[in-house]
Amino acid sequence: SDMALNPFSSGTRLRLSSPRRDMIRAIRACKTAAEERAVVRRECAAIRAAISGDGQDLRHRNMAKLMFIHMLGYPTHFGQMECLKLIAAAGYPEKRIGYLGLMLLLDERQEVLMLVTNSLKQDLNHSNQFIVGLALCALGNICSAEMARDLAPEVERLMRSRDANTKKKEKHHGVLISAVQLCTELCKASKDALEYLRKVATKTESNKNAGNAILYECVETIMGIEATSGLRVLAINILGRFLSNRDNNIRYVALNILMRAITVDAQAVQRHRVTILECVKELVDYLQVADPDFKEDLTAKICSIAEKFSQEKLWYLDQMFKVLSLAGNHVKDDGSLLRVAVWCIGEYGEMLVNNVGMLEAEGPITVTESDAVDAVELGLNRYSPDVTTRSMCLVALLKLSSRFPSMSE
Repeated sequence: SDMALNPFSSGTRLRLSSPRRDMIRAIRACKTAAEERAVVRRECAAIRAAISGDGQDLRHRNMAKLMFIHMLGYPTHFGQMECLKLIAAAGYPEKRIGYLGLMLLLDERQEVLMLVTNSLKQDLNHSNQFIVGLALCALGNICSAEMARDLAPEVERLMRSRDANTKKKEKHHGVLISAVQLCTELCKASKDALEYLRKVATKTESNKNAGNAILYECVETIMGIEATSGLRVLAINILGRFLSNRDNNIRYVALNILMRAITVDAQAVQRHRVTILECVKELVDYLQVADPDFKEDLTAKICSIAEKFSQEKLWYLDQMFKVLSLAGNHVKDDGSLLRVAVWCIGEYGEMLVNNVGMLEAEGPITVTESDAVDAVELGLNRYSPDVTTRSMCLVALLKLSSRFPSMSE
């Protein structure tokens, strides 16, 4: 039937709720914010239908999807009770996803938390050390004053526990000092550790998301520890491969790291300049059809990338003009640019009016004395709180009054 073919249908049959991976793939494939909202709305409707039914087998899967939807900024309050049901389950896997949802979807101000106090007390006294750890972790993140009062005896008892997994800390100063020294030694850069990074970077396959995630962490580590130039070049070359990936998320991750890496090893980054500039071209092309909700953030990133990676001023100006023509309303006002413009108008106002110094490729522009004065007044009104800009506008108006006697009044 048509309903069975639609994984995001809001029908009542529980199997219509799509697998988590399919939902994430559908959301990531959305081109506009409106499309994303539609997919999330349909998926939430399917999850509500599963909650109202008897879908115990799907409860943990639906909670995982709700957490992803919550991280995108959409309301997920209707799933709070599902967290409590999962926490009350007997198995560790259900409790794990339940406690994770509890910490993510709720905070200490939620009244629903009072209902979980009894489950927390039972889990703090559980024979399974890992379930005890889940309860302690959740309590540390969302504990309210009432919960602290009711559960303090259990926590105090666990502080005297002999189980290392539950205790996690040691009061004996000798043990603490030894642990600190061990951590210090582990944190020191060693040739063996650097060689492991090199092996991971060269031998990890990048045809799956798991491999790309490992390579990403490897690159972040290499750039973070300020490794040798050879390792940095290897990391930047990995980012260059990321730029050729079909997954746009991976490409954006690569661009973000390259933005930071250019201050460390500009020469290695510039080897991939052609690919980076091609990405900028794609972003500018996408700007034409992008949803208005995305344009402000997109224009800021395009301007930042173009400024850092361009070597030709003409190319940079071309890209900036394209961005201004496509999304000029979303480009942030730049006070320094306005001050330069005001100074130029005040200093060379008569040349602007008389068309002196025009380039051959430019068409004739008609600028009157009134236009020049109005432009300065516009800057004065827009940036009136800024003392520097205001003073420069007033100085420019004084200069124009001497050059344009007819406008002196």
